[in-house]
Amino acid sequence: RDSVTFDSLSGLPNEALLQRKLIRIFRFQSPHTLIFLDIENFEYFSSLHGAPTAEQVLVGIGTFLKTMAASNEAFRLEGSRFCLCLPSKDGRLAHSVVQAVRQRMTQGWQVEGELLFVQVNFGVLHIPSHASTLAEYNQARKRVLSEITSVRKQPVFIFTKQDAFDQQRRMNVLSALRSSIRNPEQVMVHYQPIYDVATGRMVSAEALMRIKDEHLGFLPPSQFISLAEQSGLIVHLTKILLSKVCTLVRKNLGECALEYISVNLSGEDFNSSHIAGSLISIIEQEQIAPKKIGFEITESVALRSYEKVSQVMLELSLRDIKFALDDFGTGYSNLKALMDLPYAYVKFDKSVIHAAMADPAMLALLVDMLHTLGKVLIAEGVETEQQLEMVKSVGIERVQGFYYAKPMEEQAFLEMVG
Repeated sequence: RDSVTFDSLSGLPNEALLQRKLIRIFRFQSPHTLIFLDIENFEYFSSLHGAPTAEQVLVGIGTFLKTMAASNEAFRLEGSRFCLCLPSKDGRLAHSVVQAVRQRMTQGWQVEGELLFVQVNFGVLHIPSHASTLAEYNQARKRVLSEITSVRKQPVFIFTKQDAFDQQRRMNVLSALRSSIRNPEQVMVHYQPIYDVATGRMVSAEALMRIKDEHLGFLPPSQFISLAEQSGLIVHLTKILLSKVCTLVRKNLGECALEYISVNLSGEDFNSSHIAGSLISIIEQEQIAPKKIGFEITESVALRSYEKVSQVMLELSLRDIKFALDDFGTGYSNLKALMDLPYAYVKFDKSVIHAAMADPAMLALLVDMLHTLGKVLIAEGVETEQQLEMVKSVGIERVQGFYYAKPMEEQAFLEMVG
């Protein structure tokens, strides 16, 4: 029985025993403070010093945590995570315990004559004020562990009611995204025109995804794109969006003077080894000219998945599909790598345009360099006549922004195209 409820390495009670304890706590709504601990970059630490040494550090931390709690109040969760489940009506308890653990960590851990140090991040959850049922706890636990594993700016994450609300909202949005994949009619496409600044003529457009859910209503990208990427659902949504754009082109824009309509590709899209074939297949099914479709890739995605991105870009470029490097100027670019990619357009992020209003000299240098490389330049986020004049003065030839047009529904876009 002990082998089922106690961790064989540290001797601490494990997650199963913690769950049993929590059932009793929630039954009586007994005030407790849960302090989760995660050793930062433990996999790297283990690979650097070896698994046996890393395990001895875990044992040392477990032994120390026993001194911070009474019997069955310190638990080892999976991997390098621990939890203290302490009876408490005093919110200050968590602070004092965290400070004590931090102090101990500064002393390091002696393993076979070597003094080793690890960094620990903390998450705090109060029962019952922040979780009053086991189900609420399990949701909160996921959020807390996610935060202390990924967020390094705040070594102590304190779960709040707002986090509980955000967690529920996240689950609702994920449900809406899954529903949209099953029911593609819930995926809406808005189009934002791109204009030639010399002629004032619309030359292309960017397709932007929206979700219309029966329960949550209209969802703008800011509310679902990051979740769609984190969950991997963006891959399916990208295909739905591209299919809708291709249908629009086939039915309404076959003889139109617009050069292309662009679709954004996420970093998650490149996790598939068949991405190029999948995109081409959708275009071919609609029987439209591939040159009528473009794709936008941010510079951060291009650099993070460079080998895969360059391969896909080359394969699709051979089909006369154009690429735009999106959000240019927002990251710490490896210009040499970016210059080697086969894209035709560069889109300056609106933050670059706005910053250049005070001093356009650096932007002008970038424009000259990119023109030398044969790129067509697009300024995003142009909202005022002053910004438009600045864009013209540095030689950027295309503009996208509220000054000309906001993203619009399909019918309004078709009326504007004429």
